[in-house]
Amino acid sequence: VISVAMAGIGLAGVAAAWFVGPVVLRTVFGAPFVASQPYLVAGMGVAALQFVDQILLLTLTTLDRPHLLTSKWVAAVAVATPAIWFGYDTYGAFAGPIGLAIGLLASWMVALGVSLRQRSARA
Repeated sequence: VISVAMAGIGLAGVAAAWFVGPVVLRTVFGAPFVASQPYLVAGMGVAALQFVDQILLLTLTTLDRPHLLTSKWVAAVAVATPAIWFGYDTYGAFAGPIGLAIGLLASWMVALGVSLRQRSARA
């Protein structure tokens, strides 16, 4: 429940930045910086996913599941690294946020899969 609430808050922040961002960038930094808005919004989207990931990290730590943390981070690195590396030619600077988001989502799927497999092995 907390993860869903934090993701909702993060997504609301992304939506607000999308609509208010150009005005703030133009007012504070001047017109040339308005072109950087899509990169800032992409970064905020990844930040919302990282909020949820931190809650998952704390939960797995509290439940004393270090093997899930290890498998989660191995999956994140294994997926994010090639996504960023090979995506740069196609997506440019957006390859960073895209790769990080894909890595986080893949790590959640791996943690869920490992957890379900261990649960079925205990039953």
